[in-house]
Amino acid sequence: MNKFVLITGATGGIGKALAHVYSKNGYNLVLVSTNTNKVNELSKELESTYGNVIYSYVTDLSDEYSYKNLYEYVKELNINLKIVINNAGFGDFNIFNESDLNKINEMIKVNITALTNLTYYFINYFLDKNKKGKIVNVGSIASFFSGPYLATYYASKNYVLSFSEGVDKEVKKKGIRVLTLCPGTTKTNFENKANLDNSKLFKTLKPKTPESLAKYAYKKIKRGKSVIIHGTLNKTLIVLSKFAPRKLVTFVISKIQSKRKNQKNAQ
Repeated sequence: MNKFVLITGATGGIGKALAHVYSKNGYNLVLVSTNTNKVNELSKELESTYGNVIYSYVTDLSDEYSYKNLYEYVKELNINLKIVINNAGFGDFNIFNESDLNKINEMIKVNITALTNLTYYFINYFLDKNKKGKIVNVGSIASFFSGPYLATYYASKNYVLSFSEGVDKEVKKKGIRVLTLCPGTTKTNFENKANLDNSKLFKTLKPKTPESLAKYAYKKIKRGKSVIIHGTLNKTLIVLSKFAPRKLVTFVISKIQSKRKNQKNAQ
């Protein structure tokens, strides 16, 4: 098969698991990462295991020139691109006004600005090619809530869901879909990068494996499910939250995400 899928944030956690699932199901890949060694290692692993064609592209999506450069690179490849998965993103667990402002702005650039620009470029890519295509924007169960101690991250994922649903409605009749994948807590390196090892969150909500998420996501993306929520507990929490006052929901999330007592007392 000559179908291609592009995955940003491809070398770890959810991105890497999705790369394996799509490779196993006959897709060739464009893998996008900030880490040259990791993306080359993953490319070799996938090529030797599944025998597909892999292109590696190294960039920092917080760079304002990265989005168009990636788009131009894909155009030059002249491949049969069918799916774009905007998976790159990160969080930072802290009280907002005590956080590193540079890190906050970088998070907004990656989680929102890069995702928005890539969605724009690749919708037009599919239209220019006069063919159908899917863009999958990775949100979170955080997309449905406000999150004390991860306020910017939650707000960015709120944006991902609202933006993707709106644009999906606009382009659906043209044969293009903009889907939203909303994972819950997942066993990736996200919690370490976000400083969540001090939070109660991963102790309270049992994380899923990225492999189980990727398999589930693959099936739902194939069917064109507009909002993909992984896990019965996550679906239940989202439904229940619609019937509870927002202040109560935010209070509960604050308690779940607050620092563990032994960590708090040690500071």
